[in-house]
Amino acid sequence: MEAPNWDEIAARLPKIDDTRVQTAKLADMDYWVLKAAAAVKKRGMAADSASLLSASVRRLTPEWCELIAFQASQEGLSFEEMFVRLATGE
Repeated sequence: MEAPNWDEIAARLPKIDDTRVQTAKLADMDYWVLKAAAAVKKRGMAADSASLLSASVRRLTPEWCELIAFQASQEGLSFEEMFVRLATGE
């Protein structure tokens, strides 16, 4: 797979003001571990959760890009076109 053209993709995506997401319910112990870890680092749970989610997205991006590239090839589209369609729901 060629490297995605992130500049082209970004130019085709709408600007958004609020990128906060809500999660499904956490397992009880996951919640308590997150709360204790945030407290020991003197951070809020929301900030720590955002950092964790961002780190996971970055770690999983190559795998997800492979899936997007596969679907793009199945539909005869470029990676960039498929990404924009999936991201925007168009």
